[in-house]
Parts: sequence; structure tokens; C-alpha cells
Amino acid sequence: MDRKYAEDYIRADVIHRENFLKKFKRLKPTEERIIAQQSNQTLLDNTSQRIKAEKIRDLTVEEYAKAAGLIDFYCSAYTVLSQQVHVNIGTLDRYLDIDADGNLVGMKYGFVL
Repeated sequence: MDRKYAEDYIRADVIHRENFLKKFKRLKPTEERIIAQQSNQTLLDNTSQRIKAEKIRDLTVEEYAKAAGLIDFYCSAYTVLSQQVHVNIGTLDRYLDIDADGNLVGMKYGFVL
């Protein structure tokens, strides 16, 4: 993998900061937050302008895997193993204890095959 991907990865942190600032902006206003939200808006505007001016983008894990020559690993082991982190209904289903009538009676914990 060349240096460009490392630099892009570091620069992409600006996008993560922008997302955080956008979420902070959605908080319900309180007297204490009004001043903070005004400062937040300025910081958000500056961050958004930087992303646009520098054409910063967040690369996907798949793009990094391709660049590193690890696409086979990404398409196999990474895809399977990351399911536990990126929860979906299929992942959750493994941890539900359902009785014969289809009722939820509990949740399993620990390692489940």
C-alpha cells in the first residue's frame, strides 16, 4: 500500500469529526448548550468547508483492502468475522432463545455457533 492511502486515512478523520458535530447539533437546546451550539456551528461550517476544499473522502474498508492486496481476505474472513460487530437481524437471531411456539424466552450469551 502506498503512502497516499495512509494520508487519506488520516485526513478522513475530518469527516468523522464533521459527523460528530452534526450529531451534536441535533441535541435539544438548553440554556447551557446555546453558546456551545453557536461555537459548534462555526466549527461545523469550517470543517465542512475544509472537506469540500481539500476534497477529503472516507475510503471504504474494501478500498483499503484492495490497495493492500488483501481483497481475498476482505471478501472472506473479514466479511464473516465482522458480522459480530456490524449487527444485523441474522446476527441477532443467533442469540435469541425461542421456544417451540415461536416466543422469545431469553437471550444466549457468550460464543454461539
